[in-house]
Amino acid sequence: MSQGFKERRAAFRVAIRPGSGLQAAFVVDGEIYQATASNLSANGIFFRPVEQRAAPRLSVADSVDVEVKYEGLDLRLRGVVCYRRDGGYGIHFPRQDSDGYLNPREQLGRIADALQRRSVALPGAAFKLPGGSP
Repeated sequence: MSQGFKERRAAFRVAIRPGSGLQAAFVVDGEIYQATASNLSANGIFFRPVEQRAAPRLSVADSVDVEVKYEGLDLRLRGVVCYRRDGGYGIHFPRQDSDGYLNPREQLGRIADALQRRSVALPGAAFKLPGGSP
């Protein structure tokens, strides 16, 4: 069951396919924990810790730093846990946090755009209709 804020998505969200090349991690108390992202937008990310047992449990409204790497671009964003679901976390990246840190949301949006273009271009990305025709 999800816990947290009502969903108010303001940016296009792209599903992260296995083998996309996107790497994600989150940072708690200076420790980095690898994560598997399942979707991404310019305003947020949904991820699950790779090592569930070793990772700290985040709560709704917790602040968390997230690292996103894709094709040579390394981003560090400061976010807030908006919800928890199925062992993962929905993180919102405000434009600016309470300390004045400006999140690189435009760069994150460019990564989401690139992943969407790549997803559409991949073989097998088309839906198969009943009867075997794409």
